[in-house]
Amino acid sequence: MRAVSVSVLLILVVWVSCFGESGADCCWTKAKLLFTMGTGSCGMVNAKTTKYGCEATVCADGRVLKGTYCGVGSCNIIGCFCRGGCLTGNYGESFVEINNRYQINLISTQMRLANLTDTEA
Repeated sequence: MRAVSVSVLLILVVWVSCFGESGADCCWTKAKLLFTMGTGSCGMVNAKTTKYGCEATVCADGRVLKGTYCGVGSCNIIGCFCRGGCLTGNYGESFVEINNRYQINLISTQMRLANLTDTEA
């Protein structure tokens, strides 16, 4: 009986730590950019080559997504309560500005939500 009580308490603590605050910022939004480059190659901006040019998934600050979520620091397992909040910026515009020496021409920007099953980086 005591083991069951401890297990229930542990589950409750985990639940509250993950979902307890409804106002928590979650850093799920990212953008998939399709673009061409006037100089250089896709790999120079951490993008992959496609038949249309280059493709990269970026956070709001214009930097290529590393991991699953776009937090300033580490996030919990569901992408919320990120240390320092979420990255900010204008996705494609920020990407072009950061990489201006490569003469990037955006073809499309597709907004997406990061999730636990994403495997692209």
